[in-house]
Amino acid sequence: MRRYVAVVFDDFVSGLTPVYTASTFDQVLASFDRVSLQVVVDRVGGISPRINVSIRTSGDARHFVEKDIRPEVSSEPLDSGRTNVIFGADISGMPSHCFARLEIRLEGTAPRGHVKIWVTGRGQGARAIDSPLCQ
Repeated sequence: MRRYVAVVFDDFVSGLTPVYTASTFDQVLASFDRVSLQVVVDRVGGISPRINVSIRTSGDARHFVEKDIRPEVSSEPLDSGRTNVIFGADISGMPSHCFARLEIRLEGTAPRGHVKIWVTGRGQGARAIDSPLCQ
């Protein structure tokens, strides 16, 4: 059952340095059994640009690690002449810690583009948040 749909990232990304979703989404992104992503990238520039989006999880909201060794969106090529629409999903089957965020990373030479990410959370319901760290 769908429990959550939201735009969690909408910004211009430039260069090879990773960027992350805002911390306001950390608890809600960690609270679903399954997460799917729709990544839309337009105004693309650079040479051979590609995008990776991965879920990172944390028990303390400070130290995040990859939830899976494979990014949910893995090195997808971006076409500068169109709006790129990419689907990704958490297929790891592993639960998240109390907090989760998305890491957005571009590849290529001088990559850049406007990135917008929708997240859909599914499950029997949001996981109970009963730890003092999760509040």
